[in-house]
Amino acid sequence: MSIWPAGVRYRPLRDPYNVPQRFAPPAATEMEDGPERMRATSIAIWSKLAYQISMPNAEFDTLDTFVVVTLVQGTARFKMPVGRPNTPDPWPQKIVYIEKGTWQAKPDGPDRMIVTFTLNVLDW
Repeated sequence: MSIWPAGVRYRPLRDPYNVPQRFAPPAATEMEDGPERMRATSIAIWSKLAYQISMPNAEFDTLDTFVVVTLVQGTARFKMPVGRPNTPDPWPQKIVYIEKGTWQAKPDGPDRMIVTFTLNVLDW
């Protein structure tokens, strides 16, 4: 399994860092009488994290190659340091993947880029 490239920052910007989905919604069965009966749909807990990272152009070039070549256009799972907000380094390595293999990048001044993606994290 591939590992997030060394030398590329992994801590997201504080804003818009958020957790839009902590785990998959439960399966619900309607009952003839009374409330729905719900159950978890999976034993594995995949959390979705909205990520945005600002980095120098050189780091962006490394990340771009990693996503396009190593992750086969963003489709492969990989390991990356992922932690809870405001926790100190080192963050633990987690198995992750980029939601639908898509990410966005835009300039952040003349020598920086901002990369935005949804990161799915196993057992966050």
